[in-house]
Amino acid sequence: MSIPTQALKYGWVALATLTIGTATIFVAPSVLRRITLKDRIEVTLAVVERCYATQTGTNGAGEPVYGVDPPSIVRTWTDTDGSSISMTNAIAWRDDLSMKIELDAKLIALCPYYVNTNSVYDGTTNIIMHTFTGLLTSLDLGDHTNFTAIPAIGTNAATYGPWGWRNYLVAWQERYKMLNALEMSRDYRALSTNGSKQGRSGSFSFYRDLIGNTWSNKTDGSTIEAYNPYSQAYALSLENEYYYATDTNYVNLGGSLYHKMSYGEFQTYATWLYVHHTALSVPPWTDYTNGYTAPTNLTGLGAGGYTIVSKSPYVAISNVVSAWYWDNQFGIEHSTWIFNQQYPDQQITNTAKIYLKPTLPSLPTEISTSGSWNYPRTWNVTVDGRLEELAGMTTNIYNELNSAYISVADGVWTIEFGSDEFSALTTAGSLQTFPGAPIEGASFSDNSGSIGTARGSYLPADNYYFIKTWTFNYCTNKYW
Repeated sequence: MSIPTQALKYGWVALATLTIGTATIFVAPSVLRRITLKDRIEVTLAVVERCYATQTGTNGAGEPVYGVDPPSIVRTWTDTDGSSISMTNAIAWRDDLSMKIELDAKLIALCPYYVNTNSVYDGTTNIIMHTFTGLLTSLDLGDHTNFTAIPAIGTNAATYGPWGWRNYLVAWQERYKMLNALEMSRDYRALSTNGSKQGRSGSFSFYRDLIGNTWSNKTDGSTIEAYNPYSQAYALSLENEYYYATDTNYVNLGGSLYHKMSYGEFQTYATWLYVHHTALSVPPWTDYTNGYTAPTNLTGLGAGGYTIVSKSPYVAISNVVSAWYWDNQFGIEHSTWIFNQQYPDQQITNTAKIYLKPTLPSLPTEISTSGSWNYPRTWNVTVDGRLEELAGMTTNIYNELNSAYISVADGVWTIEFGSDEFSALTTAGSLQTFPGAPIEGASFSDNSGSIGTARGSYLPADNYYFIKTWTFNYCTNKYW
């Protein structure tokens, strides 16, 4: 035996004997005093389709994965001959209180997956996700903590909380209004395919002025120690036991002679090290085990980058600055991001946009103290987006990504950061333009000027929003 039904959307059904009708709890002016089947369908299927819109992918078996699983409500009905029949996602002539309670749980869980539409625009400093109580408050529903259970009647005050046993109009209207506000969702990066990461998720320090092998000065016969291991010498076009004919740029530190690297030499060495991912150890020049480069075929990594150049003093004896050491830091992460605008299981359509919020590195302006001496730590920052997708973007606010940098095919959005600058994984990205040489203090206690400069901008992992605006079918008409 079977019970005749009529098909609704998303696999739901209603009894065939029920008349859906056209009346609604929202009319202008509102004269309808009772809940109709149409109203029950509106609220029920609005919950269902907003669950579909939280799909983030599929599992290993090809089944959809949702932020909030669509409801699957099974009930046992009695046929006209008295037999019991199991029904899934079916609406009967009598209102189902337990079904409404299940749908409420889904509605509450859905709120954090949807974006406050008032916070999405070019130049916003913060895109905000909804919360259940936040929506109740902004829409002025219930007591801003719960829905209205029973409205104020006569001298009886309103009560708030779960559904009441009776179908009060206001309870359905409040849920309709909340579902109407859930129209724009955030999807997270689904895949980062060919990216690489430079600088251990932030920065690392190069060796300071390099020491080690013995080099001969042909002019005066003296020797200096510099450029160890061989890779550093190679970077500067030197060879082992190379006669450093005219080098006068070295200092005596505690009885040992050290080459004092020039800014140009420093740039050459840093460039070579960056491009070739060379370990700070002896040849062969292999990728450093713990990570100058690392695959980023995972979610949660950023894009873009910055370069910092600074000098810090070396104090050998009696608080005398014997040398200034170059210090360079990179913070670069880049990759190809892939988003799915819509999954086949969602059964609803949407439009999409991507918002990015580049930032600058956090740089202190302070005086650092060590022992009996101190030195300046002021910074000069130049905003300069290093990957072309970030070039010209204002930092610390959300910018909509130009569609020219987005490739769309069959609903899949691909953003290849740095696509015009480098071939992914060939050199793990283009080396950024170095900042100018920072100003040196005249002594360890000279705090004038700046000893640090920074160029670039960076997109941290959480500073992007892939926004989907959905074309829902239910609870979309605003009658109030």
